[in-house]
Formats: sequence, C-alpha cells, structure tokens
Amino acid sequence: MTDLNARFKIATIAGTVGLALTVSATAGTLLAPAASAAPGCAVSTAQLVTVPSRAATEPIVQLPKPAGWERFDTAGRDIRLALVNRSLIADEFAPVAVVTVDKSDSANAKAAVDRAVGAIRSSFGTKSVRTGTVCGFPSATVDYDFTSSAEPKPHPATLVAVGVPSSAGVHTVTLTLMTSRGDAPAYRAARNTMVSGLQIQAR
Repeated sequence: MTDLNARFKIATIAGTVGLALTVSATAGTLLAPAASAAPGCAVSTAQLVTVPSRAATEPIVQLPKPAGWERFDTAGRDIRLALVNRSLIADEFAPVAVVTVDKSDSANAKAAVDRAVGAIRSSFGTKSVRTGTVCGFPSATVDYDFTSSAEPKPHPATLVAVGVPSSAGVHTVTLTLMTSRGDAPAYRAARNTMVSGLQIQAR
C-alpha cells in the first residue's frame, strides 16, 4: 500500500501554498448534477466530480464539490483528485480534500479499511473512529490531528477509508480532508457534504 505519510505530506504542502497552485479547468472532467446518486449511495447535494481511474477494474469514484472548492493539480502521482478552497485560507493554510485509489493486498475489503485506519493510528493517533458503510462497502471515518516537520502545528484532519472488492481483488478508496481551523462553519459544512455524498461503484 502506498505510504500514507507521503500522501499527507503532499496534501499539507498543497494546502500551505494554495494561492500559488495552478488551478485546473474542469474541461475533460466528468461532472454530475447535484441531487444525484450512484446505486446504493446517499444522494449528493453538490455537483459530483468523477475521480480519474487508471484501470478498468478500479471502482468508479465521484466526490461532491461544494461551492467555493476548486480542483487543482499536484505533483503527487498517488493523488487522483484534489480540491482546495482558497477563500477559507487561515494561518497560511488552505483547506484541502484529497482522493486516492489504491490496489490493496489485503484479504478482503474490511481488512483493507482496518489497514488504512491502523496507518493513521500509528502515525498520528486518532481522536475518533467510526465504522460503517459507504455505498454498501465497509468504511471507517477517522478524525485526527495531522502534524509533520513542515507543519508542526496540529491540523484537524478527517479520513474516510472504503474497501471495495472487484474482479481484480480489493481497492482502498480514501478521502482525506485537512484544514487549519476545524471549527470554521463553512469548512465543517463542506466536509460533511463531501463525506456524506461520496459515491463509489465497484467494477
């Protein structure tokens, strides 16, 4: 599995220099209207952005894009989709949302989720872990504080990990949101929209 620390370092750098990021146009990105849902998924109240896939056996993933959030390109190959809200910059940090899709060598979908949670717990500790399902697939939502040598001040973060079985094995889909002000109402509303409206279909 791709090293989670590297992913979050990329996300942190991306958020910190949000104003200097090249914001990509949405041309070529599949968009779905608000109030839509994949089979078995909760209805999204925001427009859906389709996460680029790299193999026909990967799950189809769509992320709600609340108003004010823009897609941006990162140098991290492991990041499939990243959104930033530059209007919510605080303490020189722009809130970010990052999606990854990885092939897992775990025995089953639940084991893949447990592995993702374990990586967060061992690296940062956890404030809360809530298990459940996303679109019928095993999931866990983890709240924790992200820190690194580049960002020693704790940044509130939320990870949603979903294990998705396919004909090629198991994939782990992760959605990570990070900010410098976890109590900001606009951020909390956007986070809830993305977490509750995440769409995943197995292939």
